[in-house]
Amino acid sequence: MNALCAIPSDPPDRAFLSAEAITATQLLDNVRDIVLLADRETTILASSRTARAHFGQIVTPGAPVDTITPPPSRALLAGAMRRVGNSGIGESLTLPSAARAGRMLALRIEPIGDGTGIFAEDVTP
Repeated sequence: MNALCAIPSDPPDRAFLSAEAITATQLLDNVRDIVLLADRETTILASSRTARAHFGQIVTPGAPVDTITPPPSRALLAGAMRRVGNSGIGESLTLPSAARAGRMLALRIEPIGDGTGIFAEDVTP
């Protein structure tokens, strides 16, 4: 474990490690799950290909995350995201999908960096 966490004495080329090398969206596109990344203000930063297939234009970067659920559920999602951001402890809840009528999503909200990650699964019976 120490070897894995150690700082290398001869660091690799910095260009290889630059932020431009891989974007969050490129990384998330290789995840089969519905995943959204949001900042502290609950604005979407990036989404997985599966999330974009499920929600469409709703998950465009810059859009508010709470639009993934219909208006009556938005306050619940926004409140959970604020609590996770403030406490650093994840939460789970099940809410309807705004993109697909009659579909229910199990949402796991986890702290990631200065924002949150939302991992969703369609749990419609």
